[in-house]
Amino acid sequence: MWTSNDIIKSVMIGETVEVRGELYQIKRRVKIDNDPIVEDWKDHLNCDMVFKHQPSGFFLFCNHIPNISYEESTNESTTASPN
Repeated sequence: MWTSNDIIKSVMIGETVEVRGELYQIKRRVKIDNDPIVEDWKDHLNCDMVFKHQPSGFFLFCNHIPNISYEESTNESTTASPN
């Protein structure tokens, strides 16, 4: 995982990135130099976020990974009772 401040040479599809404390999964990357129609790509890939990653020269089409809230169980019993 890398953060938006990291300088890297390539970004892999399927990789998880962290931006401003939120996690995203990269679905596709498209070269900035190709002047893509970003909204069309975003709709086509069914992505909810696009990042312009200057160090790599790509638009990163991503989906947000929601935070999961949970509670730890305080039940210490780990064995099943017999029928």
